[in-house]
Amino acid sequence: MADVYGERIGQGLSDEEWLRHAGQQGWAVLMKDAKVRHRPAQRLAIETYAVHAFVVTNANLTGAAQAERLISNLNRIARFAEHIQARTSVACTATA
Repeated sequence: MADVYGERIGQGLSDEEWLRHAGQQGWAVLMKDAKVRHRPAQRLAIETYAVHAFVVTNANLTGAAQAERLISNLNRIARFAEHIQARTSVACTATA
């Protein structure tokens, strides 16, 4: 987010705002908030703005472990994003 909005502005954006922007740009997003499925406003933003959302569901992974798994699977994620319907969130499950 800081790369797009700058650190100060990015930290102040609501999830709905950045999800809207991501959907309008056609970006796939990587999230680590597994509770997104229980948050109506975020789910509505994902559906309304046709966001391809990939969610890391193992909150026990360190940041480095999450990054390693996402990087090592980036090609698979990109291929999957091309084939799934927009307005979809996908759980990316990994074990510690």
